Amino acid sequence: RRAMSGFRRIGHDEHDALLRSAVGVKEHEDPLHAVRPGQPTATKRKIIEVPYTETVQVPVHSKVHTKHVEERLVTGTELVPVQKYKDVKETVVEYKEEKVKGVKEVWVKKEVPYERIVRKPVHVVKTKRVPYTDYEQKEVQMKVKVPCDKLEVRTGYREDKVLKTRLMEVEQDLHLHHGPVVVREGTPRMREIGGGRTHGVTAKGKEVFTDGMRLRTGPDRMMQRSYSYGGGYEYERPSSSGSVRSVASGSVKQFDVRLNKPPGEAYGMKFDASDGESIVITKVKPGHFVSSHNERNPEAQLKRGDRIVEVNGVRGNAKQLMDACTRTSGPVKMTVQGRRSRGHQRPASAVGPRRPSSRSSSRLLEDRTLQAALA
Repeated sequence: RRAMSGFRRIGHDEHDALLRSAVGVKEHEDPLHAVRPGQPTATKRKIIEVPYTETVQVPVHSKVHTKHVEERLVTGTELVPVQKYKDVKETVVEYKEEKVKGVKEVWVKKEVPYERIVRKPVHVVKTKRVPYTDYEQKEVQMKVKVPCDKLEVRTGYREDKVLKTRLMEVEQDLHLHHGPVVVREGTPRMREIGGGRTHGVTAKGKEVFTDGMRLRTGPDRMMQRSYSYGGGYEYERPSSSGSVRSVASGSVKQFDVRLNKPPGEAYGMKFDASDGESIVITKVKPGHFVSSHNERNPEAQLKRGDRIVEVNGVRGNAKQLMDACTRTSGPVKMTVQGRRSRGHQRPASAVGPRRPSSRSSSRLLEDRTLQAALA
């Protein structure tokens, strides 16, 4: 019977170690209160919340600025100085000597012929070469280096350590003597039950990029270490408090949301995919598709803090959920878990099975105690 119920025997040392590592213990009602006269044994049961660390793959989209320089041939016009000459005619005055015969008086009263040189001005036209500088156009080609930087996106994954807890049910037989007097405790038995919690990332792994770089296209905006899909989702780093604590007000409900996404239109939501199994909405941008859907459908709103666990039948992997959201247009069915106030009622068709509250136990410690226990 015990094997069918899923229990396995554990030693007392293992039981004590389980209690020392636990972050919360909830004991059931004292079994001695319901002991009947002559009953030889009673079973003591308790729920132990045990922390453990799980390695999950988180998709990473990194924006990379790549510097690139190209050589291009530019054609231009250059003015080259050229030495030239031109002929210029000018008139100058030169003196020409010529012999003129005349007579002169001598002592002898007699005319005697003689010669003398007379300088007469004569206009002469000469041509000379005058140098001057002229410019001629010459086609030249030069190689110039032009910056052609590129904005590229690398896609990969990162293995993070996620802190989770699992609930273990432990039962132990109490051997009685003469009524509710315990004479001996039997061997403890343990089994795992559902209802554990995800508390957040304890260690971020090294980023591993599995594909080459690609150019970013479209009007989407990205953040550092993030990538904006065509569907409007953006991956961002989880906040220090929002990744560990959820909104405390209201109870957790699971429901379905049906959207009819037009092709090429962005959802207008940011999310956190750090747990690797689901995506948590961290922001709903006003004026976008989801914001308009919330105004038209107040009974099926998508709010900050809601956890999307299934998209069109896909669940269990954050990357697959993101791909199903961003690559799908038309009818989209999302299964969402979110906290809603008690006065907020949804139609019966929209409300799914209620998620068991992990904070129902009054003796479960706060998350800060859990972190200290693992330190």
